[in-house]
Amino acid sequence: MSALTLPLHRNTFQQAWTQTYRKTLHTTASIYSGHNKWSKIKGTKGVNDAEKGRAFSQVTKDIVVAVRTNGSTDTSTNLALAQALQRAKKLSVPKTTIERALAKASGEKAGGAQSTVFEAIAHGTVGIMVESLTDNLRRTVAYVNDVLNSHKYGCARAGKVDYLFDRKGIVRVNIECPADDDLTLKIVEDAISEEAEDFNTEPNDSGTGTVLEFICPPASLSRVTKAATHSEEATLLTSELVWRPKEPVEVDEEIESSVAELVEKLDDLDDTLRVWTSLDR
Repeated sequence: MSALTLPLHRNTFQQAWTQTYRKTLHTTASIYSGHNKWSKIKGTKGVNDAEKGRAFSQVTKDIVVAVRTNGSTDTSTNLALAQALQRAKKLSVPKTTIERALAKASGEKAGGAQSTVFEAIAHGTVGIMVESLTDNLRRTVAYVNDVLNSHKYGCARAGKVDYLFDRKGIVRVNIECPADDDLTLKIVEDAISEEAEDFNTEPNDSGTGTVLEFICPPASLSRVTKAATHSEEATLLTSELVWRPKEPVEVDEEIESSVAELVEKLDDLDDTLRVWTSLDR
């Protein structure tokens, strides 16, 4: 799952709201890895066995990320995990696959798995962050390097790329009402009260409701998640930590396509949890 996304729609409600709360919250273009530009590109390829396998792989990674981010396998308190398990059920992911994902996530806390971040530079300007969870670091390093080398890139030394990014929390919820509805405003106010720094809106898939996205400090992720989902009308889509570019890089279509291919190859590695790039919006 990669991080490159299309900007979320800014509507008149958002502009009016920002004018009212200018000192509290500043809206910017959204970033979110996991349901993003690369995901939309993949979605156009049609559903087949390979895509089904990829969907299974992604939802199991979402389960691992949810446990690592929120530190619990209790679905009554870990809303992101509950949402991931629900999606796994809809996709008919085998129970054994889900159990392995939970064990892998729990294994990190028990010392059985190691979390690591690889840094790389593509085309001299595009920063790439690869988050992995592995029980064999040497194997994972070899696989990541193989992918990078096949695209004529290599891993960068620690600290050579991460300075291009900020670590942030992302919360996305779906509500079946317009962006200028009172409920939307109430959810935004509640999220701000729990230290949300930024928000964006876009129409949901049905076209009748709204997807709200909040950006917050990592330490505030749990509180913002609870605030954004307090209403029964709000359905959690995402709650996780991301690497957000400080200054998104602009490139031509050829480079963008090349980076998209690289991101997909890195994301296909079993130990990869998330891939982020400085092309993200």
